[in-house]
Amino acid sequence: ILHSNDTSDRDAKRREYDRFHSEVLMQLMKNLTKSSPEAKSKSTSSSSLTSAPTRFKTHDEYAETFLPLVMEEIGSEIEQSLKEKLYESHHAELKDLQKGGAQSDFLFITLNVKSRESRDDDRSRREGQGGYMFENHDFALIEVSKMIWVKGMTSSPTKPTSKDTTAKSPTKRENGQWVKSGDSRKFYAIVAGNFHAHSSQKFLCSVRVKTLKSVDLEFATSASKSKGEMRYQWSIQRLRNIGASIREWRAIHEIKNSPLLHEILNPNKFAKLPNDDEVAKIMGHLNAVVQTHISS
Repeated sequence: ILHSNDTSDRDAKRREYDRFHSEVLMQLMKNLTKSSPEAKSKSTSSSSLTSAPTRFKTHDEYAETFLPLVMEEIGSEIEQSLKEKLYESHHAELKDLQKGGAQSDFLFITLNVKSRESRDDDRSRREGQGGYMFENHDFALIEVSKMIWVKGMTSSPTKPTSKDTTAKSPTKRENGQWVKSGDSRKFYAIVAGNFHAHSSQKFLCSVRVKTLKSVDLEFATSASKSKGEMRYQWSIQRLRNIGASIREWRAIHEIKNSPLLHEILNPNKFAKLPNDDEVAKIMGHLNAVVQTHISS
């Protein structure tokens, strides 16, 4: 029975995280498509600040007010992370891509993240700025670029900067260079576990992420018909962990189960600060709620 309850709790928590991840990805993918200078200027000129109400009739009204603010906060932090570039972008190789089930909103991608020229430098950066030891709920920007081999672009016989193990390219190639062709496909993803340090000198780590099914990646997974003269280059950049935002999101939803719901919705009820006895009574009610969610 305990095992059954534990499994049920894990499934419920997973569904809750999936719901949050879906909402965040949908909102931020919209922001990504609106990142052009024209869209930003329109948004800036038409935006205006409004005051949030201090009292609410229902929990639904409370949630409708504050959930968009949580999403706005996440969007601002992601934008700031992109500007600050606390973590470097690394090239990666596609290992696996699978769509979730009929009830899932997600596309699951496993990438082998490549080491740079100095493996030791990469390893030392894992624990600090620029690190790549991923954690659950890490937010990442993934970019897929079409690369074509252009002959005669280099003055000396050089090898491509990176090899594509999936492409059947010839062992000998005329002098040339891999060149990006067209615009890259950019999308956000969230780390969904199964990440570990890689034993190969070529790779830094492997990581499994999830993004929305609406992200079309069929073009990058289909076999190239150009006999090794074209390939797709993947890269991943860790942005920030959204674990704290998940706790804020959960708190807004779970306030409806709090013994202080009425006071939260109508904070002006207290004409003066509660005395010690009233505080003890309040804390007694809260203790059970806190203990229930402390492990989360």
